[in-house]
Amino acid sequence: MLRCRFSWLLSALLTLSCQGKQTGTPSDGAPSPDGANDTKQASEPDPPTGAEQAGEPWRERTRTHLLLRRHGPKMTTADYVAVTIGDTLEASPPLTSTATPLAFWPDHFASRAAHDGRNHFVIATGDAAPWQLRRHELGADGTVQVTDTVEIGEVVPAALHLVGDQLFMGQDNAVIRIDFAGPQPQRTEVHRRPDMIYKAYDLFVRDLEWLLAIDDEVVPIYAESLGLHQGAAPVREAGWELPGAINGHYYAGVLARRPGHAHGERNGTLYVLVSYGIMDGNGQDLAALPIRDGALTVEPELIINGGGRSKLPVLEEHVDRGSGEPRTLLAGAAFSPWRALARYLSADGRETLLLCAGPRDILAVPADFDGDSKASIVEIDGDCLDLLVDDGRIWALVDPDPSAADQPDPDPEAGPPSTSELLELALSAGDSPKATVLRRVALAGFDAIVR
Repeated sequence: MLRCRFSWLLSALLTLSCQGKQTGTPSDGAPSPDGANDTKQASEPDPPTGAEQAGEPWRERTRTHLLLRRHGPKMTTADYVAVTIGDTLEASPPLTSTATPLAFWPDHFASRAAHDGRNHFVIATGDAAPWQLRRHELGADGTVQVTDTVEIGEVVPAALHLVGDQLFMGQDNAVIRIDFAGPQPQRTEVHRRPDMIYKAYDLFVRDLEWLLAIDDEVVPIYAESLGLHQGAAPVREAGWELPGAINGHYYAGVLARRPGHAHGERNGTLYVLVSYGIMDGNGQDLAALPIRDGALTVEPELIINGGGRSKLPVLEEHVDRGSGEPRTLLAGAAFSPWRALARYLSADGRETLLLCAGPRDILAVPADFDGDSKASIVEIDGDCLDLLVDDGRIWALVDPDPSAADQPDPDPEAGPPSTSELLELALSAGDSPKATVLRRVALAGFDAIVR
């Protein structure tokens, strides 16, 4: 989501807009009571019992496709291309979709989409409200058709997440589910938080049947822990207040269940990327937030970029405002934004976090990092634009001929590159892994992998 640099500015805009903003299509679910760090309320649906609860564990389908997007913050349309994963990588003809306007940033647009690796995907679009969700399906002949259209009201969704035929949407202060499994799509409200009106859930992360919906900026920052069940409604299991960030926001994350903990257990780590801009300079943080027995176990008043006042694992890169020079870096000689985060589990059980770092290629960090850890650089053929790890396979979207590679301060509003390549990579073992390109496909400037 595109945002102003300082959270106080967005907060002021939110306050000024509260009287006029519409809340979109009403839903069937009843609001649950206020409260952070709470458990499931009685008004919410009960979890499945008996045969449903004791049924087969959640299984992910094998990924057969990747969906790529080409869009810049001032572009009124976005292009999408589906890549079929077979003996070769085959790209479909591009699909153009109308981007939706950002409510608090004139002349800026976003294109929200969701894909879970199969031959269908969902895009939020429309020329004006009421906005629409369009479900697309890729045929065996490579053509893409719209199979369902759902009107979703006056409020542009902040985030989408697709799990099979179930779409989860962050819209205003609610998590909405659209069920595409039946003859007609069905909309239900999973959870609404009345105390965070006009603050949308705009980041989803998931590990199998465990889904987190995160409101990622302007403190307090909330998260809802949801349990997904085969053939049953999702259940909100807990609500948390996440650590804040001074003039910063969460923009990417990975949810990782702890080794040895099975389906249904809520023990793991939420890895998050935070971008910030303060009087002293600007930078980015990688933080590891522990979750034990369904509860977030961090200090109540923790600030991620607060200067090391906590034992929470945080790695920070900071650029001094006066000199423009980096004060701290995980690797390399120049600062570049982390564009994506992924978790890779090697065949020998080594757990590594991969940061897509633009001209610094890919940065590899041990998953059990502490505040003194450093990264190793995994060299690839071009600037890293996006990164996805799924079922042990590593996919990197790169700019093979970066024209702005030597610019110390690239324009954040620049459009997508003119060319790009999708790479499948293999990593060597060890503390300093090396990448081998297994295969590649050239593309016309696509800059994001849709999740």
